[in-house]
Order: sequence, then structure tokens, then C-alpha cells
Amino acid sequence: MGGCCDVKSSGGIATVLATCLLSIGWVLNVAALSTCRLVATDGFRDTENDNGLVTGLGLYTFEGSDAWGQSYCYIFEYTTLTSNVSYWVDTRMNAARITSGIASFMAFCCMVFSWCGFCCGCLSVRPIRITLGVLALIQAILLSCIFLVNSSEVCRVSTSCSFSAGGGLAIGALVAYVGASVLFCAARSEENTDDKGDDQLPYAAATAAGPAPGTVTVEKVEHANGTVVTKTTTVNADGSQTVEEITETPIGNEEVPTQMAYDAKV
Repeated sequence: MGGCCDVKSSGGIATVLATCLLSIGWVLNVAALSTCRLVATDGFRDTENDNGLVTGLGLYTFEGSDAWGQSYCYIFEYTTLTSNVSYWVDTRMNAARITSGIASFMAFCCMVFSWCGFCCGCLSVRPIRITLGVLALIQAILLSCIFLVNSSEVCRVSTSCSFSAGGGLAIGALVAYVGASVLFCAARSEENTDDKGDDQLPYAAATAAGPAPGTVTVEKVEHANGTVVTKTTTVNADGSQTVEEITETPIGNEEVPTQMAYDAKV
């Protein structure tokens, strides 16, 4: 299983594309986690922050807008701002944080393993590719829970939330994860050597098949008494072999050849 994967084959190209999609999905996943505008709000005043207008909501930060219309991200300190405790302890918000965080961590580990796998030859093993495909699908399922934010207490009570840029990042990551899953599972090894991985399989098959039709083999054996036996073997088109054997026995100073021919079916 050593050596790099063959990225020129159809299966190798599919595996490379799957790894690229997994990488893109991870980047988008992290972006969706860190944005302060996962969802847009209808705008409400934050009395604890100079009465600023809150226009966006993220998993950990908020998007605010000042009197001049400038947008900025900031975080509520849950230890001092009692009015925003529900934002930090809400069950759906925490579920969205945990599941999307796990998806990001899993994607990072799978991404690193996949890129390293090209050098160690691990991705040439089909069960490993299937495992990566299943993990990518699990990541998509976990990340989809990020949209629980829309049904959190903040969005239901404090304000109304709608789709925004952060949601687009999350959807992009979902599509990338699903695409990576499909490609990992669909990628196949060439010539049905699928992960039996041995570049020696073609040689073994050729050896088992025997010599090709038309092949002629000549064996000549000389005995101690001067007798010379010449054996000629010809492989016929139907796989049978014609064996011609000539024995030369010296009599005095002359050699008397004796010829014998027979067919052998192999």
C-alpha cells in the first residue's frame, strides 16, 4: 500500500476533487461559525451598548450599526449583561454551537488525513475512502443543526430573524460536504485491483495464464552415455500443447535419431 496514489486515473481525480470539496467545506464551516451575521434581525436597540442598533446575530457575536450606518461586530459579556443571558443559555443556540463546532473539527481532521493520504497511499484503499465519505455526510448533518438559531429564544422573543450571509456560508459548506461524501464513495480503483493494492496483480494474472499461443520451448538434455534428448513444446491456439521429442543415441561413430511426437492438453 506504499507510494502515492495515482491521481491521473478517474478514481484518483474523484478522490482529489473530494478532498478539495472537503477543504472548501471546512473553510466555509469556520466562516459560518465566526460570522456575526449568521441571521439578520429586524433591528433592535441594545441599551447596554450605547443603544446601538443590532442588525445581525451570530453564534458568538452580534452585528451592530452605529448612528452613521457603519457596521461592526461585537460580543456580549454574559457575566455582566443579564438581559442577554438567554442568548448564551438557550438550548437551541447551544445545540447549534456544539454541532457546528464538532462538524468543523471532524472536517479539519478528515481534510488533513486526506491530503496526507495521497503521499502514504492510504486513499487507494476503498474502505478508507468509504469511511471518509460517511464522515463527510455526518459532518453535513451536524452542520445543518446550525439553523436551529432561527428557532432560538432570541429570534422568537427578542427579535425576528431572517436568512443572511452566514446562512449562505453554512449552505455552501453543506453542499461541499455532501459532494465530498459522494465522490469519496464513488471513487474506484482502476482495473479492478480495488485495494487489493498490489501492483503485482497483473504480473500474477499473466503468470497464472501460462504461455501465449504460438510459444515454442526447446529443452535439450545430454546424458552420460552420450544420448541427447531434445524436447520441443509448442502451445496451440486452443491451449493444448504439442510435444515433439527426439532422442539421438550414438552407435559407434554415428548418431541414430529417434523421433516421438504427442499432444498434451493443459
